[in-house]
Amino acid sequence: MLLQACATTEPVAKLVAEPVTVPARETVSQPAPVLKPQPAPKVVEPVAILLNENNPNSQQIADLLTAKLTTPTQLYYLSALPQQQVEVVAQLQQQAYSQVVAIGSNAALRAKSLDDSRVVFSQVFNYQDEGLIEAGFSGVSMVPSAEKLFSEWKQLTPGLKHIAIITGPNNQQQIARIQQAAKHHGVVVLHREVNNDKEMLYEAKQLAPLIQGFWLLPDNRVLSRRSIKEFMAQSMKQGKQVALFNRQLFKYGGLLYVGGDVDEIAEQLKVQLATTEQSVFGLKTAKIEINQRAAEQLLLVRGEQ
Repeated sequence: MLLQACATTEPVAKLVAEPVTVPARETVSQPAPVLKPQPAPKVVEPVAILLNENNPNSQQIADLLTAKLTTPTQLYYLSALPQQQVEVVAQLQQQAYSQVVAIGSNAALRAKSLDDSRVVFSQVFNYQDEGLIEAGFSGVSMVPSAEKLFSEWKQLTPGLKHIAIITGPNNQQQIARIQQAAKHHGVVVLHREVNNDKEMLYEAKQLAPLIQGFWLLPDNRVLSRRSIKEFMAQSMKQGKQVALFNRQLFKYGGLLYVGGDVDEIAEQLKVQLATTEQSVFGLKTAKIEINQRAAEQLLLVRGEQ
């Protein structure tokens, strides 16, 4: 009976877990990050440098300027052949440089035909007469610091009172700066304008009794090889002190060489390229050398007279 009872006992129902529905988590979409537009890479335009070939002084200025600039430079050389010069300037025009440096009078005159370029010149003495200012050019004066020259000259010749400068026309700005610097050192500068080398020699003879010396400036309108030799012979014979623009002229005499510092010229060109105002910067320094042989012939001793 007991076994029967056990046998008839109803089986225990299996427990089956019912699936639990988990509510889906609400997903909040994040806005896509806004990417700021990247600026377009800045185009660095090279600076074109135009100069005469086989000119060590111009080459030195070009090399120094290239080293000072953070922008690349491209050099263009002018030969002595007119047709080659025309072709070089045509290349410049085609490249459409925004800035061009012209070193030397020939380069500056050729650059006047560039329509859309800002031109900065150097090593041009008679820039006013060449119409470079009217053409919208800026530049660096070729004349070294008159202040430095007269300071040195007065140390060598304390009694210096009167000198003369003879140039072609249209150099009023440069002569005014020279006269102002001379006045600061108690020196009067007599200036005469002439049109050619013959007139230059004539004026030098007329001025000789009134002065103690000349400052010979690099004005090719009134100087020639013949006139320079004759002028120097005449000045040495009369015992005149002459400041020269080229040390090679010491072979004809002359007391002083005064020239521009090429490093300062390159630095001033760099500054001009960074400005937009039209101007011609004057040099603040000078390279000066004394011709000791001429000083002895003139019986000059530094600081005594």
